[in-house]
Amino acid sequence: MSPCLRSAPLCLALAASGLAAAPLAAQDTPGLRFGVGYTANAPEMLAGASGFVILPALGGIGLYLDAKVNPDSPRKDDTFLEGRTALQIEDEVAGVRFQDSKDSYRSFNVAVLRPVTPSLMLYAGAGISQMTRYREYFDPAEEMGLAGYFWVEAPDEKETFVNGLAGALLRISSLMSLQTGFETNPKGFTVGATFHLPRR
Repeated sequence: MSPCLRSAPLCLALAASGLAAAPLAAQDTPGLRFGVGYTANAPEMLAGASGFVILPALGGIGLYLDAKVNPDSPRKDDTFLEGRTALQIEDEVAGVRFQDSKDSYRSFNVAVLRPVTPSLMLYAGAGISQMTRYREYFDPAEEMGLAGYFWVEAPDEKETFVNGLAGALLRISSLMSLQTGFETNPKGFTVGATFHLPRR
C-alpha cells in the first residue's frame, strides 16, 4: 500500500504546506483560468467530473471541485428490488439466504489549487463521501428476483465520511492536463484528465 494511504493526514499536511510555499513567480500570465474534465477515485469510484478556476485577484490561488460516483451500483441491476430493505427481507421472507454484499460510494470534494510552475498545479482539500451498502439474497422458492436471486439496499448500514484529498495537475499541452493524487475515504488513487478553457 502507498505510504500516503497509510499516513494520509501527514501527506495532506505536506501537500497543504507545498501550496502555501508555491512562489508567485511560478504563475502564468494574468487572467482567469478555467478547466473541466474527467476524474476518478480508483478502484471504488470510476465515474466523475471535475473543474477548476484560477483567480488572479487572490494571487493566483484557485479553487478545485469534483464529484464522483460508482457506476456499477447494484441499484442498476435488473434484480434490484426497489422499496424493500435487507432487514425487511430477513424478517419477512422465509428461508431466504444471504449471498453477497457490495458497497457503493459517491463523493463531493473542494480543494485549494495553486500553480507551482507553468506546467504544474498542486491541490489539497476535503469533501464528503457517502457509502451505501447493498445485499444480495437467494429465495429458495424463487418467488423473488431472477431465479431467486435479488439485491436490496441496507439503509441502516449507510455511512458518511470526511474525505481528504491531495494531488497534482500536470500540463501536457496547451489544452490538457493529467491528474494524479490520492484520497482517504474511500482510500484510493485519483486519476483524470482536465481540458483548459480559453483565458478570460
